[in-house]
Amino acid sequence: VNTRDCIEYEDDCREEAMALLDKSDNIIGAMDNTIRDFLHHFKPDEPPQQFSILSCLKSVLDKLPPDYQRLTIDKQLYDDLMIVGYSSELEQAFMHIIRNVYEQMRQKDMPSAELSLRAEQIEGGLSITFEDNLAGVGDSELEKLTEPHYTNKADSAGMGLYFVKMLIEKQMNGQLSISNARNGLSVNLTIFSER
Repeated sequence: VNTRDCIEYEDDCREEAMALLDKSDNIIGAMDNTIRDFLHHFKPDEPPQQFSILSCLKSVLDKLPPDYQRLTIDKQLYDDLMIVGYSSELEQAFMHIIRNVYEQMRQKDMPSAELSLRAEQIEGGLSITFEDNLAGVGDSELEKLTEPHYTNKADSAGMGLYFVKMLIEKQMNGQLSISNARNGLSVNLTIFSER
């Protein structure tokens, strides 16, 4: 089927053609993001800088598309939570986690979802936890979530949480852990002070 002709001349398949174009755009966008993330991740080392966790999150929230307003984000953060590292890498990690929750919400055909974010100083570093209300996943799936190319979403490259793991462990001197919480999935980033 010539998609363009279908859209212009065949009313009965217009909806199907538009859905196909939307799906193609999503896949191309995911591939583009994957390539850019790889290029960014393997850039030459730069010296770590001190920055605020709150300012990092605000930068991410400012970049979210309008449709992400369907996702209510409850922030439990304080201005004085500072970290030494790479703000762009942490922004990427935050963005992938938020995008993952948004895509799960769409996959489950839910009109909205909630995501809580809390950060606290712990002995030897900082703990940042994202928790959604999307019912979590099975134990067997939980173990696979950070594997490259693993996905349970139709239009996903399956690289999001894998990138988060690589960014946190390789660039931020930290650890990523994922578990089922009371109402959904909990993603914890622990970033250590000693590099």
